[in-house]
Amino acid sequence: MPDEAGKSKLIIDEDWKSQVEAEKAAAAQKREEKPAVAGVPASESADGSAAPNAAPEAGAEALPPPSLSSLVITLATQAMAAMGLMAGPDGKPLPVELDHAKYLVDTIAMLETKTVGNRSPEESALFEDALHQLRMTFVSVGKGD
Repeated sequence: MPDEAGKSKLIIDEDWKSQVEAEKAAAAQKREEKPAVAGVPASESADGSAAPNAAPEAGAEALPPPSLSSLVITLATQAMAAMGLMAGPDGKPLPVELDHAKYLVDTIAMLETKTVGNRSPEESALFEDALHQLRMTFVSVGKGD
């Protein structure tokens, strides 16, 4: 806003500055609380790249820790999208890509085979349910039902 002399006045809201400083301090404290590995800061891995559990950047969502269940769910969701069962960003169904869907279902089946004896009962049930549902849906979509 121009003042009487025709110069612009800069109005600074001090609240946001104090909020940013408080967030920076909290993030720094969290970094200090995480254990460092062999002298490497907790926000970096031994090879110098960002660690997977490093503090998220400002405004970013924290991701859950990686797990077999989240991998299976991710692959199953991608398979459903490849079968045309999900809407794209425009709200229209995604195109059917049965070859890609089959590849994803086969990948989940391979993971199931390779992880026998190393899964919890819940993870085993997830594999069984996901594969059954995906295979039945694949057959249905393949027939054009």
